[in-house]
Parts: sequence; C-alpha cells; structure tokens
Amino acid sequence: MAGSAPRRRRLLCLEELMAQLREQGVEDRAEVKAAYLEADGHISIIRHDKR
Repeated sequence: MAGSAPRRRRLLCLEELMAQLREQGVEDRAEVKAAYLEADGHISIIRHDKR
C-alpha cells in the first residue's frame, strides 16, 4: 500500500493479556471468543454468547 505507515509488531505475554481481560471483567479466558490488540495498545474482546 503506497503511502501507508509500516505496522509495528508487539508481542503480548499471557500474563499481560489476562490482566487486561480482568480489567474488562473477564474471569476465565474461555469466555472470550476473540481478542484484538488495537492500535492504541488496548484489547477489544468479543465474548461467547451466553445461552
């Protein structure tokens, strides 16, 4: 892509991921369907449907 800035890779350790999930009220990672590391460093999560 011409003119686009290069993306920076960032590794996230499991402990850091779990800490951020707890901040969002996730107690068990099995609750999470998908997690996305946003450009600002925050994690967006999509939970499994509760039925």
